[in-house]
Amino acid sequence: MKKILLVLIASISIFKGFAQDSLMHLKTPDQQLPRFCLDLNYMEGWLTETAKLANLSNIYPLLISDKGVATPQFGGTTHSRGGELTGGYFFDNNRMFGVGLGISYFQQTGDLTMDNFRVEYQSTDFKNDTFRQIITAKSKITESIKATNVNIPILLKFKHQLGKKVGINADLGGLISVATKNSYSNSNASFDYEAAYQNNGDHYVYDASPNGCAPNDWLITKANFGLHNPGGDTSAYFNLKNQNGYNVGLNKEVTNKSGSSNYTQSINLGLIARLAFSYQLDYHLAIDLGGYYTNMTFKNSNNGMLTDKVGSYNSINALLASNNVQSYGINVGLRYYFGGFPDMDGDGVPDSKDECPTEPGLAQFNGCPDFDNDGIPDKFDDCPHTFGSRDANGCPDADGDGVPDVRDEGSRGLVQVDLCPLEKGPWATHGCPDADNDGVPDKDDWCPNEAGFPQYHGCKDSSSYRKSVIASISGPATTAPPAEAAIHHIELSRNVINFKTGKADIADRDFPILDEAAEDLRKNKDLVIFISGHTDNKGTDQKNMVLSFNRAKSVERYLIYKGVDKSRIDISGMGKTEPIIDNKTEENRAKNRRIEMHLLMPISK
Repeated sequence: MKKILLVLIASISIFKGFAQDSLMHLKTPDQQLPRFCLDLNYMEGWLTETAKLANLSNIYPLLISDKGVATPQFGGTTHSRGGELTGGYFFDNNRMFGVGLGISYFQQTGDLTMDNFRVEYQSTDFKNDTFRQIITAKSKITESIKATNVNIPILLKFKHQLGKKVGINADLGGLISVATKNSYSNSNASFDYEAAYQNNGDHYVYDASPNGCAPNDWLITKANFGLHNPGGDTSAYFNLKNQNGYNVGLNKEVTNKSGSSNYTQSINLGLIARLAFSYQLDYHLAIDLGGYYTNMTFKNSNNGMLTDKVGSYNSINALLASNNVQSYGINVGLRYYFGGFPDMDGDGVPDSKDECPTEPGLAQFNGCPDFDNDGIPDKFDDCPHTFGSRDANGCPDADGDGVPDVRDEGSRGLVQVDLCPLEKGPWATHGCPDADNDGVPDKDDWCPNEAGFPQYHGCKDSSSYRKSVIASISGPATTAPPAEAAIHHIELSRNVINFKTGKADIADRDFPILDEAAEDLRKNKDLVIFISGHTDNKGTDQKNMVLSFNRAKSVERYLIYKGVDKSRIDISGMGKTEPIIDNKTEENRAKNRRIEMHLLMPISK
């Protein structure tokens, strides 16, 4: 019956445990963090640019030739830095995938060069005469560029916590440029400005194909001056013509070596990607370290002449139709999570109010778990995995006597406490009835109807005890014994077995003693054995009573296993009430942790 009861209790507790476990799942590290975040990133690295020339015919009127114009190249010491502020929201159940929107600012520097530059196009002079302007760069043109742009990033976000502290973050998305500015400085450029006029009677006209030989052509060029004035001072000639108002000059350095221009294209689109490792400083704040990559093409609809008037300059950027900029480097960031509260165990109770912050629990118990769902928090439950009653500290108590039927002792599992789980009894007798209130349970009391003493197994003296022993072995007498007869028993042997602190396990060295006792009992069916368990003075009275009984029970189970009938075995737990020596030293306490076995033979004289 007891075994059936224990199986039933265990089944109920397992069911309750699964029921609660299905409702309470520990959140992953990603789920423990709030859904909303604010990211601040600083990016620094390098860049490459690929420039594309605009159609120069749209810049220089009636352009004859642009074959002398080289494609600009970007190089030198390139550098890119920028910052970004975005807000994010992680939308999935695992809080790993999200979206983000914000604003970013980049500043990029490098050198822009053009190896060759020569254009011939129609122009008008100070007299309003039309002529051909010929402009040639004397050497490679170089300038230092600083480009700045403001963008709106639209991002897909990913995060995954590898643990409570370390994780990875990734962003991938588009950039929409809303403002750009290009500044140049340190321009190193000089040009030859030449002119070709064709006389059309009373005025000059645009000569589409001058050859310098037509009678009416007037060429203010180095070649033509040298042809007609060998050894003449070409520079002085050009300076004189320039003073007379003509837009000509030789080897003229630009006067404005710095300036700025804005791209007027309404929308420029780009790409940004970022991957970083993160470290959680606290629940709200994390630091990121990783790399980034951007790719953006800036289109220019604000083109202009590189130079037209002698000494003027307008930056190489003025000739570009578009400029593709790729940047890559190191990203350092801070992430601030908001919109939630610290709840490391994910039970919905803030850690600041959670008395069990690392275990998912219930709000009614301030965040502490109740695994068996019996209304008693596990930290106060002596049987946290078994449904029980409040009077028995959360352990099952079928008879309602306040003595738990079993107790959960961790690795040992459920250990029986109430030795009479279906009969009410006090703690002193391990939940078993004690009709005479002498501290010896009725099942072990050889004199259950009269108060006695434990050393006499519930009888008031040794004589009463002996009579009860003999009566239980021999059965009730058919005739009264003679008046002079006395009933006695003889002790054939007495053995002691010692135990480790808090243990009821039999040591290997003691099995031969038990085997010998079992052999004697099997050979002589009249023999009985009395086993009493004892403890030292460590621990509470209640625990020691249970422990001493379990020690005696261990010996009983072994003897039954060896073939001894249970009816010939009597066990009792004396707790710490019968020490054989004081408990002042560990050596003495070891002697008191014992069971005593008394092998008895009843006799009659």
